[in-house]
Amino acid sequence: MPPGFTHQPRSLHGEPMVSQVVVLARTPSVPFVAVIVPMGYGYFREVLRGIGRYAGRRWQLTIQEPGPDTVIREMRTTWGITGAIGVFNNHKAEQGALDARVPCVNVSGWLADGQLPRVRPNDEAVGRLAAEHLMGRGYRHFAHMEARAPDFRVRRQSGFVAALAEAGHASIALAPDWERTPALVKSLPRPIGVLAYDDRAGVHMISLCLQLGIDVPGEVAVVGVDNDSAICAVPAPQLTSVDPAADMVGFESARLLDQLMTQKRRRRVQTIVVPPRAVVARASTDMVHIADPELSRVARLIRERACLGVGVKGVVAGCGVSRRTLERRFLKHFGRTIRDEVHRVQFEHAGEMLLNTDRKMSDIAEACGFGDARNFMTRFRKKMGVPPGRFRKQRRLR
Repeated sequence: MPPGFTHQPRSLHGEPMVSQVVVLARTPSVPFVAVIVPMGYGYFREVLRGIGRYAGRRWQLTIQEPGPDTVIREMRTTWGITGAIGVFNNHKAEQGALDARVPCVNVSGWLADGQLPRVRPNDEAVGRLAAEHLMGRGYRHFAHMEARAPDFRVRRQSGFVAALAEAGHASIALAPDWERTPALVKSLPRPIGVLAYDDRAGVHMISLCLQLGIDVPGEVAVVGVDNDSAICAVPAPQLTSVDPAADMVGFESARLLDQLMTQKRRRRVQTIVVPPRAVVARASTDMVHIADPELSRVARLIRERACLGVGVKGVVAGCGVSRRTLERRFLKHFGRTIRDEVHRVQFEHAGEMLLNTDRKMSDIAEACGFGDARNFMTRFRKKMGVPPGRFRKQRRLR
């Protein structure tokens, strides 16, 4: 077990054994923080990784599975914890944390509002990324797994539906019992792009499609959320997923808790929303669906040459169709202009380089077709709302 970490024994029934734990001597001046998350989920393991990165050796951490609502109070009484980061999925659990009278941060996405400071992903932006990815693959029909409770799933579907509506598309809502009604999946128009609210649901959709003889991604493309590599790598084809930057959720929750533990009086309840990192494309969306051969050629040219600095004139040149006609057909099919698609591919590649490399801004500008660093930074900030350096800092840990 890593230095500074402890783990709590549990009974044969999986119940926390708070009152029976003996904690080894520790330095009183070192904060002792409880992290209470369901470690069976890849998302929360990434949250834990981010917490550990912030805490380093400055804190002692005890890692627990979620227990009764009184667990924080018991841990304060028995162990002397000085703060906690946890998954508090309902108001009763939050009240139990408040009753403990130690600083707490909630990393659950279930509550629409709450009494505790919280850190969560920008689920609306997660849905938008999924929609943009599927539209970029040329899909014209879309569906999402419907959620009705006011939680992270609703926010994801809202972002997905809104992004599609802005491009002139609609999304079919799959009722919560879709897994038990194969006929519903068989009746969907094809080819279609589907948003699953998490990776587990995405894998279930792929499995059901294969059982029904539906080709993935030929007839149904599936995008999950969480980028849980253990789950995404299991099915054949492997699952494309939106990375919600769960490690950054953990890092920011630890930073917020640090502020709460060092301040003398309680601040107003604060919510920090962390932007998603990117779509991690795998085989479940590895196909471009464009029936029009001219548009298919244009889309391919843009993917291959956008970062080489090709403009609309260069894209149109080899198509044998007038620019006006081609632009009209492209806009009708994709919901954006050829110029906008060139820029989208450039920004997508620039984002990947910012997140996955340490290359300088001038190198990224040249590699993505922006010319010089100043032009790249100005256009990136206008498009994304933040400078590229901050975009890199917000979305990755180093």
